[in-house]
Amino acid sequence: MGAGISGENAKLLQEAGVAAIDVSGLGGTSWPLIESYRSEKDLGITLSSWGIPSCAALVESQRMTSVPLIASGGIRSGVDIAKALCLGASMCGMALPFRTAAETGSEAVVKRVQKVIDELRAAVFLTGSRNAEELRSKPVLITGNTREWLELRGI
Repeated sequence: MGAGISGENAKLLQEAGVAAIDVSGLGGTSWPLIESYRSEKDLGITLSSWGIPSCAALVESQRMTSVPLIASGGIRSGVDIAKALCLGASMCGMALPFRTAAETGSEAVVKRVQKVIDELRAAVFLTGSRNAEELRSKPVLITGNTREWLELRGI
């Protein structure tokens, strides 16, 4: 739903036997907002910023589970993918950059995919990693609102 998966809920999902978890955090598509436009009611506008930010949902879930995690919700570039890999994601989901490119045509989608690949490769190189998998072992610094969120959650 794009409101994020808490660490506690990720743990429950793992205990229920799921094979992977998409943390689907706040920062991407706001389904309450979409429903608000569809139904012409304004409750979704009120709830459009409700949820766990993607980065916090990923870190919380990574700390409390051992299943593969999919980072989605606000992933817009290869650099975002690199950051998510550093924070424990096994893979990432992206929508908006490709939907926007698709409005122009298939060639624009191919160019956008190549741009994301180039950005990820650059991030791998700039961290001194040999490949995207190696990013997962790199030290990270979490600052700002995300740091505050995680500290308040005891992480």
